[in-house]
Amino acid sequence: MKIGALIAGGRLTGPADCDAVKCYTIEQGTLLAMERLPRPAEGELPEFLRRQGVGVLLAGELTEEERRACGRAGLTLFTAAGPADEALLDLLERQLIPGAEACPAGGCAGCHGGCG
Repeated sequence: MKIGALIAGGRLTGPADCDAVKCYTIEQGTLLAMERLPRPAEGELPEFLRRQGVGVLLAGELTEEERRACGRAGLTLFTAAGPADEALLDLLERQLIPGAEACPAGGCAGCHGGCG
């Protein structure tokens, strides 16, 4: 499975503010590879991710239109706040909820663990 993360300075962000896409290759819960890809052109993010083989996207806040575009591209979307690598661990530990909003206090977007 390939997981993409929209990042700026290593932290999750939305498409407008990202400076790169971090792609993680995961098999049976183990990180096999990680690569940093340049930011795609405006409006090309879903197709860019699909071409990279990404099926899951970690991001900061997204607009409703950005969410719909990701859905049309077949991406499962998780929003969170903070460092991308930490969000990946939360995802692998099943602490993120698909489609949940990022916690405004900088938490993990839906684990219900009392963060913030």
